[in-house]
Amino acid sequence: MSIKDILKKSEKLYYIMYCLSKINSAQFRNRVLTIRTNPYCILFEHYGNENIDKVFYDILVGDETKGFCSAVRDTLYFMLYADALGFVPYVRFTDNIPYHEDHTVNGANNVFEYYFKQPARISYEELMQSCKVAKAENLHRDGVFPLLGIQKPISYYSDNSEVIDMCAEMYRKYFVLNDLVQEQLNKDMESIVKPGLIGVHYRGTDFKVGYNGHPVAVQYERHIQETEKLLNTGNYSGVFLATEDGDVVDIFKEKFGNILYMYNDVIRGTGETNAYNMKSQRINHHYLLGYEVMRDYYTLAACDVFITSMSGVGITTQIVKKSQKSWFDTVIMLDAGINKNNKILQKNTY
Repeated sequence: MSIKDILKKSEKLYYIMYCLSKINSAQFRNRVLTIRTNPYCILFEHYGNENIDKVFYDILVGDETKGFCSAVRDTLYFMLYADALGFVPYVRFTDNIPYHEDHTVNGANNVFEYYFKQPARISYEELMQSCKVAKAENLHRDGVFPLLGIQKPISYYSDNSEVIDMCAEMYRKYFVLNDLVQEQLNKDMESIVKPGLIGVHYRGTDFKVGYNGHPVAVQYERHIQETEKLLNTGNYSGVFLATEDGDVVDIFKEKFGNILYMYNDVIRGTGETNAYNMKSQRINHHYLLGYEVMRDYYTLAACDVFITSMSGVGITTQIVKKSQKSWFDTVIMLDAGINKNNKILQKNTY
């Protein structure tokens, strides 16, 4: 048995020896050193001989710190990348994303499919028999902006109008609610949405901690002030409040009385504790956490005016509104800047 045969028995040793044998090759060094930094390096898998006329793009999004809107926006960025290259997106949310249940929901095991129809229109089993499957990498998500020739947002919470427009196209094309969710959403929104509605999103709870890289929390008083200004114009007659912060609900109720609309079947956090950390015995609690966020941004998108701060819900609402080929009378973005400190987020964000 040759030395080469012996080394092949150990993948790591064989890899080291192979790299050493290519150490004088500039082309090889460049490929190895850029494989984790070049957003245009794509790994293709050949699983079988099905769907030979398509290239699927396998998108896997989510971890225990990934909020619903954050997962949606990551997926949209990946979809932009796939669409630019003519790939068909296949979307999965991981099992450790906060919305995962240990049983099927709406007939699905894939958390993404709890809520939405699969864009690829095939099952995961079919994907694993397909001829050409490209694997999504975080580098692709981050590299999509130069690929499309557009400016990268300054921060994750401040998509520019061009990015919102492009994401809206992807949302309209690929984010289709499944029939059960669409039916429930229509029923829920029917009791809220009406002409002359001001949509207000207040982001509190753990945002008030001031995690590094996250927006500085905007005080609820500013949301109230801007809402009162709009009501005083006489052009609007109601207020829809979307918030995960239970501490401000009574304040808004006292201020706006019977013209305030909101969903009352929502699990909300208190203090600096996000809703995701609130325990509940309700059936499908984790699924409902995601549904409630989604329902909020669809309802906000149905309003005539939108008051928000820098947040995932704030941006996703604008994307959804644009995806419906519509826009608000005005958007009031309350921006207090981005935190720069040593406070690292360890829990889920909304």
